[in-house]
Amino acid sequence: MFKISIRQTIVFTLLVLVSGFVSSDVIELDDVFSSLSIDGPLETLSAERSQSKSSEDWLESEKFSTGLYKESQQNGPNIYWHRIHFLGKVESVQSYYLVIESAIIQELDLFLYEGRELIQSYELGIGEIPKQVQRYRGKFINFELAPDQELTLLIRKYSENPAVMPMTLYSESGFEQHQASQNMFWGAVIAVLAVVAIYNFIISLMTRSKSHGWYLLLYTISFFYFSALHGYGYLLWPLALQVALTNNLLFLNFVLLWVLFLFSRRFLEIKENAPWHYLHYRKLMLLAPLGALLSFVIPEYIFDSFCFVFMLLTGVFLISMAWAAYRNKFRPARFYIISWFVVFVGSSISMASFMGFIAPNFFAIHGFLLSTTVELILLSVALADGLRFAEETALAQAYIDPRSGLPNYSYFRQRFPSTLNALAKNEGDIWMLMIKPLGIEYIISLLGPDGLSRVYRELAKCVQNYVKTTPWAIAIDLPNGDSSYLFALHGNQFLLLARENRNIDQIATDFLRCTEQTFSVDNLGTHLSFQLGMAKYELRFNMSDCYRRSQLALLDCRNNDATWKTYSSSQDKKILDSLVLIADLRTALQRNELSIVMQPQFDMDNHLFGAEVLVRWRHSQKGMISPADFIPLAEQTLQVFEITRYVMSKACEWLQHQGGKLNDFRLSINLSALDVSEPKLLEFIQQCITDSGVSAQKITFELTETAMRKNSDQFVKTICELQAMGFQIALDDFGTGYSSMSYIQEINADEIKIDIAFVRNVNRSEVNQKIIRAIVQIAKSTQAYTVAEGIETQEELAVLKELGVDYFQGYLLGRPIASEDFHKKFPLEKIV
Repeated sequence: MFKISIRQTIVFTLLVLVSGFVSSDVIELDDVFSSLSIDGPLETLSAERSQSKSSEDWLESEKFSTGLYKESQQNGPNIYWHRIHFLGKVESVQSYYLVIESAIIQELDLFLYEGRELIQSYELGIGEIPKQVQRYRGKFINFELAPDQELTLLIRKYSENPAVMPMTLYSESGFEQHQASQNMFWGAVIAVLAVVAIYNFIISLMTRSKSHGWYLLLYTISFFYFSALHGYGYLLWPLALQVALTNNLLFLNFVLLWVLFLFSRRFLEIKENAPWHYLHYRKLMLLAPLGALLSFVIPEYIFDSFCFVFMLLTGVFLISMAWAAYRNKFRPARFYIISWFVVFVGSSISMASFMGFIAPNFFAIHGFLLSTTVELILLSVALADGLRFAEETALAQAYIDPRSGLPNYSYFRQRFPSTLNALAKNEGDIWMLMIKPLGIEYIISLLGPDGLSRVYRELAKCVQNYVKTTPWAIAIDLPNGDSSYLFALHGNQFLLLARENRNIDQIATDFLRCTEQTFSVDNLGTHLSFQLGMAKYELRFNMSDCYRRSQLALLDCRNNDATWKTYSSSQDKKILDSLVLIADLRTALQRNELSIVMQPQFDMDNHLFGAEVLVRWRHSQKGMISPADFIPLAEQTLQVFEITRYVMSKACEWLQHQGGKLNDFRLSINLSALDVSEPKLLEFIQQCITDSGVSAQKITFELTETAMRKNSDQFVKTICELQAMGFQIALDDFGTGYSSMSYIQEINADEIKIDIAFVRNVNRSEVNQKIIRAIVQIAKSTQAYTVAEGIETQEELAVLKELGVDYFQGYLLGRPIASEDFHKKFPLEKIV
């Protein structure tokens, strides 16, 4: 904001000079006269303040000269006298009003003479209200002019700032119009300012916004400032307060700038939106309170230059700060910038009017007040826009995944459906690709959640960079104006849309090939690959259904160890069947639909060595259901331990019934990863052998590598306790995983079970023979015996015996049969 009284340092070289200067020695007034702007060179003389001459002494002085008029417009300590002659060219006595537009002249005395006779005198300086009116109507004098009467007006002005101009002479009717316009203008300005102030005060109370608090302070100071500058404060509060405000306008000016700094800092959030300005704004801002203090001790005509330079620097700095915030996508800064432009234009017009560069019409004189009112309204709009912007930003943040910076599941569910429909109409056939990174759990175990977040960001960046280069990937416009190709969904999944401008199978193949990456995080190389589940979007279905289908396809990938799958209706049937099975499995035990079967195991001499206990489910309606179908479901729904309890109980019951016929015969029972993690496992097993009286040495627990990897610490602890109880331990499916060897070092396994993958066609595979020979050697070195499962031909059996395998199991030797029939078909002395 600029203080109007600064004149000598501003050059209006671009303003057009408008006519209306009074250059004649006498102003002639006739009956049709309405108004005249007195803003031209007047007869002027200069006197030092120490001179005590009266107006009568100067009335006919020859020192008056228009050449001194320009000097009188400058700031300084001298007193200036102006002389104006009026001549009545009227037919009857007319009344005239001379209005002084400036309300901040310290000493302003007017003397009206007819010849050498003083007719009337007026005191219109600061604190002086015209005595002829009951309420303040502005700075003016009223005089009458008869036909051919000539009057001389002497004007004595002392004020460090500003000049006495502009003045306007009105006829009586013209003055009434002027008064009506001025009252209406002041009333409108005050009403608008009051409404805007009340509105922002209520918003401040509701939001507790510090920006609104600083704005209201800025608003209040501006209101006081202009009440003194334009004089409407005489209507509102005591004369003493108005005089104090008027005498300290320069102080108020610096306070305004200081508050403007504080408001701008808070509103523009410069720490985030204009960091360079944040580092330097305090240096400039601290000059404002310094200037406010100096304004009390340094004369204004000396201090004006510093004030102008400071205000100019402040304006440039704050505008550049707002521009930086706007470029940093802080949208409300646009109204802030516009408000500065408005106040610059308004103050320039107003100053040009007061300095005589343009004709001082009503709007030009009040240009600064008008522009500042508009500025305050624009800042109020900016604050409202700031609240909307903050709400939109918060909403956008709610829609953005913090780890990857991608739109999240909330955005996908709430904002994306309408966008997807529009895309489908414009793009044609669209596929939804559900992307699942593989190996995430290992990153968590190695690097923790922070490391996972860094890998996740790099992963998202990698995929984004690739799909940007493809012709099929579809970009999505986001609420914050950005665009993205990916969504970040639950379970570390990504979602991508593809237009079907090429074969979808080829899209999947190219994607998996080009996005497989090795990342380096914390000096650790991490290799990640993906699985894809894909479903075609159709307008007759909603987005949720397409999302469900793509998830089904991804689930089918995991269940079948595939890298990508497209949705088919058979996947729906699988899921439906699975849900039905899960529900039925909960009551299967109660209905006695589960049973155990036993598959025999033989030694090198074909003597019966033992049997593996397996569970079977005969559904009351669907018949026999394979364990491959219901065991994974039991593990997913945490029911597998109930099945294990059932198998263990039935196995102990069978062993108890056999009594002394068993000799060295033993049963093998499978334990899953969930069983090993079950806190009640050991307690239950101990209770079983105690209740049945069965020796723990008759039971071997088979554990798969999956059980070992799920919770290695718990696994080792559980194995050691089982071994301490007397049970034997077998490592099932040995050789199929990378960690099998490491667990041999940690536990003293009694049995190593060779996976069926190595047994199948071993008679025709030298590689399988070498692997089995190595497993046998490892087992012997650890004093464990080996069991080969899945034997189906005599050739396989012969080769396995040659390779040194200890025990054998498979359909060739005996299929699983019901436990109650086992001893009938395979008596303990049975030899094949």
